[in-house]
Amino acid sequence: MARRGMRASRRGWTRWPIDITSGRTTLVAIHDAARPFVSGALLTRLLTTAGERGGAVPALPVGAPFLVRDGALVATHDLRRMQTPQAFEASGLLAAYRAATAAGFHGVDTAETVEHHGALTVAVVDGDPDNRKVTFADDLRAAQERARTWPEAPTRR
Repeated sequence: MARRGMRASRRGWTRWPIDITSGRTTLVAIHDAARPFVSGALLTRLLTTAGERGGAVPALPVGAPFLVRDGALVATHDLRRMQTPQAFEASGLLAAYRAATAAGFHGVDTAETVEHHGALTVAVVDGDPDNRKVTFADDLRAAQERARTWPEAPTRR
């Protein structure tokens, strides 16, 4: 597959930089930038765990049980809301991407690709509630407010 076509997918955009830095990078963090408030503490947790285990993804508990149409409650104590960034050992991630490409697999995120086509162990670490995804207009308004008070914001020169 040509590089241009490969970059047209989420996996392609994240695989391409790993391909070109192959052998020079030990760990990579995949981040979709829709979560602009990644803390240094979360990034440290991810990279430390990925270095020890092969991969690490942040997640938060889903919360209260869900009520489904038939009136039954769905237990949520084992369910987690995944976040980014997701961190992995670089060569293992690249091998998973190559295997997924060969199989025609398109996961919803990098962790799913590694789970289905990689040999890395991926650990779930505590996510950060402040690492909110900006998707809708209300999210953008909340992010603008958060940016004014975020203690890890870059300083302006």
